[in-house]
Amino acid sequence: MIDISNEIPKIIKIKLITLFPVIEYRDTVYRELGITVEVRTKEDCHKYYPHVHVKYQNYSASINIITEEIVGNFPSKYLKRILEYVRENKNFLLEKWKKYHDYKYSI
Repeated sequence: MIDISNEIPKIIKIKLITLFPVIEYRDTVYRELGITVEVRTKEDCHKYYPHVHVKYQNYSASINIITEEIVGNFPSKYLKRILEYVRENKNFLLEKWKKYHDYKYSI
């Protein structure tokens, strides 16, 4: 997988994603304590509901933006903070999701 997030201007990324759906763009929306929260453009699983991906060291999970359901493995000591972030930024995250997935899910 090629990460184009830091090498191509945003407008070109959006056009490439539209023209070539094979390309995956990972939009980092939050970073703290080594934790990264991303909205991704290409999804192979649980793509029919709005969610974010969280990563920390060797851990990864996805969190449903609406229900806060967690799928994956993530350290419990950081989950409270991440869920708080998702709750406080729900509208922002839903808009990010809709920007990339509006053809798959209507909010």
